[in-house]
Amino acid sequence: MGLQALIFDVDGTLAETAEIHRAAFNQAFEEFNTGWCWNRATYSYLMHMPKDADMLEAYNAISTSKNLQHTLLPDMLGQIALRKKQVYLSMLAGGAAYLRPGVCRLMDEARRDGVALGIVSTRSRIEFEILVTNTLGFDALGMFDTIRTSEDCQQNALTAYRYVIADLAINPAKSVAIDDTESGIRHAVICGLKTIATPGIYTSSGRFDAAEIVVSDLGQPAEPFDVILGNAHGTGYITSGFLQQMVGSNLVAA
Repeated sequence: MGLQALIFDVDGTLAETAEIHRAAFNQAFEEFNTGWCWNRATYSYLMHMPKDADMLEAYNAISTSKNLQHTLLPDMLGQIALRKKQVYLSMLAGGAAYLRPGVCRLMDEARRDGVALGIVSTRSRIEFEILVTNTLGFDALGMFDTIRTSEDCQQNALTAYRYVIADLAINPAKSVAIDDTESGIRHAVICGLKTIATPGIYTSSGRFDAAEIVVSDLGQPAEPFDVILGNAHGTGYITSGFLQQMVGSNLVAA
């Protein structure tokens, strides 16, 4: 039996959303006159926390420990978190996010070949839905056979992957997960999935030893990817056929 399912992570994998999140935080900070402004280094340090509220609390604690003037009360942190989400969703709805190279093409190929499509995300379902409808169109949600988000998995990627595997009733060894983070790849591998890592702006420093192959993106015929780790065996872009060979042999293990 060939490839059974293709499972995508969302933030950083479908689209580079980290800078949009950071911009939304900074707009909320300005609106609340906090005196805060997160640069890339600060956001990189905080972004691995599961919730926006966790990031705000951590930064506020750091500010307090350093006796900085701009420390905030818990009630205000909650208001900022809510406003940040509103700003972020507005930015997505306004077209701020773009799919990474090869994502749409590979999804179309998988559907054409009868491969199930799954989604895992540790962020909210509404964020995923607005991202997808504004990049793939209003009917795009119907192309996915299962979608698991933070409402299902409590910001735990391992749980999300397990739910998707159960939903699809698939053999994970005959399925492929695509993720941009070291932890996401590790969780997918724990679940028995074959994996492709596509690191982004904030995740490129990670170690992806568990992935079958690590590439700059999924690539396009006219814009091939860069191979970071592993063996692409002469191809410049990930195809449904490449995935079929991944689950049928040790194609990328060499």
